Amino acid sequence: MDGVSDCRKITELFADKYEKLYTCVSYDEAEMTALSDEIDAIVNSNNSVHECNISYADVVKAACTLKSNKSDGNSGMMSDHIINACDDLFVHNSLLFSSLIVHGAVPDDFSVSTMVPIPKSKTTGITSSSNYLEFNFCQTF
Repeated sequence: MDGVSDCRKITELFADKYEKLYTCVSYDEAEMTALSDEIDAIVNSNNSVHECNISYADVVKAACTLKSNKSDGNSGMMSDHIINACDDLFVHNSLLFSSLIVHGAVPDDFSVSTMVPIPKSKTTGITSSSNYLEFNFCQTF
């Protein structure tokens, strides 16, 4: 990848590109602070937590948007496990997600994610980072 072959160096290359991607859009710090304060107030209000309910229908609707044959990249779970699951899983997931919101707790495994770079073109070299990320949209803001 861009003349780098060591896995750690490739990881650093993509980390640098994603850092540039996610910090290229400016924002108003006062506006973000006000938004954060508003969200905190809603979350910390006495009755807002009790109004949060993830229903069976919510979970089914989310499962219907999953693409087939996608891996989580971490535990070996595939999207097909959820897509083809029985109704009991959706019931249990709705109870789990509602409980997580009410109790304000999230398992450590929920904070693990995997980013898989997807090439823009299969005919362009897959060893060039320019085939994966484009920063042109950052210039439009």
